[in-house]
Amino acid sequence: MDYQDDDTTICQAVDDPEEISGLIEPYEPNVPPLSHVSPSPDDHYGGRRVSLETEGAQEVFYRGKYVTHIELTGSSLLVGRRDVMSGHYPDIDLAMYRKQDPAISRRHLRIFCDINRRYFIEDLCNNNATFVNNYEAPLNLERRELRDGDRIFVSMTLALVFRLVP
Repeated sequence: MDYQDDDTTICQAVDDPEEISGLIEPYEPNVPPLSHVSPSPDDHYGGRRVSLETEGAQEVFYRGKYVTHIELTGSSLLVGRRDVMSGHYPDIDLAMYRKQDPAISRRHLRIFCDINRRYFIEDLCNNNATFVNNYEAPLNLERRELRDGDRIFVSMTLALVFRLVP
């Protein structure tokens, strides 16, 4: 059956799905796959692996389990606290420290690897600062390169240590 409008065929009804299988071509967009920086230990850090440790063996919730050591293998790591209502789940969830320190933001900081395979820390919140190595100079919406042994103060109760592991 044809549907017509002013003597022009708009579409043709087909009862059998097999009839249209040869008429429809699969859509394949001509878009290259997204690439991301994949850190390699052979690059900037002289073959050493990169990790974060919690100071004082405090545990953090990292991608489904409680840990004190995280090996950095991806290009970016979000640190903050989960918010179920908004569907926000950071890579390192610090919601358990919220009662001790309400200054932990949902999107508190990000650790990322640049194109030269160097790691940086970036403060993502404008009210609750992140500190590196001491409490004198906060990173307020700033970023800086991380070096072996840098202490990252996420709150007054938790510090992460950036380590290069042989």
